[in-house]
Amino acid sequence: MRLRTRLTTAVVIVSSAGTLLLGGVSISEVRNGKIDAVDRTLLAVTEQAASNKADQLGAALLAADQSRTAVALGFAASGAGFTWLHELPDENIPSPGPRLLKAAFAGPLTTSDGYRMTAIRLRDGEELVVAASLTDIGRQTVSDIVSLATFWVVLSLFMWVVIRLLVRRDTAQIERLVAVASDIAAGVEDVEIPTRASSSEVGTLAAALRRLVTSLRGAVLAEQATNARMQEFLGDASHELRTPLTVIKGYLELLERDVEPQQRERALLRMRTEAQRMELLIEDLLLLAEVGTPVPEQPEDLDLTALVRVLVDDLRELQPERPVDASIATGVVVRAIPSHLHRAIGNAFANLRRHTAPTVPVRVHLLQVGDEAALVIEDGGPGLPASVYETGMAHFRRFDKSRSRASGGSGLGMSIVAAVMGELGGSVAIEPSDLGGLRLRYRFPIRH
Repeated sequence: MRLRTRLTTAVVIVSSAGTLLLGGVSISEVRNGKIDAVDRTLLAVTEQAASNKADQLGAALLAADQSRTAVALGFAASGAGFTWLHELPDENIPSPGPRLLKAAFAGPLTTSDGYRMTAIRLRDGEELVVAASLTDIGRQTVSDIVSLATFWVVLSLFMWVVIRLLVRRDTAQIERLVAVASDIAAGVEDVEIPTRASSSEVGTLAAALRRLVTSLRGAVLAEQATNARMQEFLGDASHELRTPLTVIKGYLELLERDVEPQQRERALLRMRTEAQRMELLIEDLLLLAEVGTPVPEQPEDLDLTALVRVLVDDLRELQPERPVDASIATGVVVRAIPSHLHRAIGNAFANLRRHTAPTVPVRVHLLQVGDEAALVIEDGGPGLPASVYETGMAHFRRFDKSRSRASGGSGLGMSIVAAVMGELGGSVAIEPSDLGGLRLRYRFPIRH
């Protein structure tokens, strides 16, 4: 059954049930009210007879004649049978039996023949029975029930038509959205979501579905881009690992032959160097895979001031001839995984030592501005090509082969820096420095 039919049926059933219940209660109340009026008439006749001590039977006959409701009077004397003294027009009331007569003394009751009856004892021991017909009341009740049933049928049909007209646009819109959702689930790419809605609820549903489709499309594009980067990354990684393996394999083949001790020592040194390079590359690959994924090590509040000071002091100790200008604010605290943060900043200082001359000046500034901390590291070295500054950190989303080969690094240093800063919710940018070389600008969110 379609939604429109189910909704219309449910509303009609509930409304019709309420109408029937209300109508049935009303008919019952009207019927009971009419019976109460009959009872009052019967009791008025018996009270008139009881109050007239001189002629009780005559008083009852007079009251019956004056009553607006037709009543019958019956009389039973001691030792004699029952006789109707005053009968109803066009109706023959059956004489009550002893059991019914006994019950009638307790108050008005309805007989199985459709009469309302009560009885009293007169002064001389005789019994007076007063009765009225319920035929008219029964007929009126049946007529009311028929009218209610007719009204219920007409009302139900009317409600069925009106409700279907009212919900037709909404249900049609919902059915279209269901079809769109089915197309999305089936992988249909060119899906058009209706923009017009007949009600605010359906409009909200359509808007939510549009946001869902947009999000799914974005996720698909992001996944495609990630897969492309991953394929490129794996290709570069396999190439970088294959190079030292080839060198090690070649020297192993050389050592299998008889070689001079001097050649043997040189071969072992080269194998150690290539093995160390592979180890560094694998460590950096593992760190890149770890950044942004759940790890046993949890973020904690770290003193960025102390870390920068240690790295600056190390640079001065290792390269005492290098001019280092440092301005480091105190009390700067960020929340990060310690090993990740140390690598993100330590890589910058390692690059200074590897890629710039030991006499090239370096400038380090750490300051806090509002809810952010800024760390600027710049040098007077050769810098980078202009095209690298244009692409920014995107240039380092892969291996930097020129540097990895020349310095013995893995070529992943700046990729690690960018990944860790993204994990922190911060950023890192590369710019040309007024010292002539490269400027790295870190931005960290401050944890209050």
